[in-house]
Amino acid sequence: MDINALYQDKILEYARFARSSGGHITASPKKAQKTAKAILKNPTCGDEVTIALDISNGIITGITAKANACAICEAATGLAMMQLPGMSCDMAALLPAKIKTWLEDPTSPPPFKAAEDLSPIRTFNQRHACMILIFEAARLAIAAKE
Repeated sequence: MDINALYQDKILEYARFARSSGGHITASPKKAQKTAKAILKNPTCGDEVTIALDISNGIITGITAKANACAICEAATGLAMMQLPGMSCDMAALLPAKIKTWLEDPTSPPPFKAAEDLSPIRTFNQRHACMILIFEAARLAIAAKE
């Protein structure tokens, strides 16, 4: 396994986006009905993500996220910031399991098209948790608000 493949341009681009976006993306100018929040830490490596989701009528209308983490976790955070706004809470809550299946099963389709950009992570089992962390934090935030 070539470690250089793990840090290819697209992955680094998502990581830069997570750092440079100011941490907030809004899909709708409407005021959210509620904000769902969570902080999650990977005890194995120390990655930590913080997420706040603006939710209106079961749809994620905005996201604020920050990763104090490795480049892979930052890239996944950037990807989440682009994908979650506009998504239903029900669909977002399923993403950690879908991403895990996709990472582990080479025959599994990606949970959403842009996930393919992070496909080099699939060959590095020890980095799977880094990619899933932000999506698991979103799931926990949604569950806490229900």
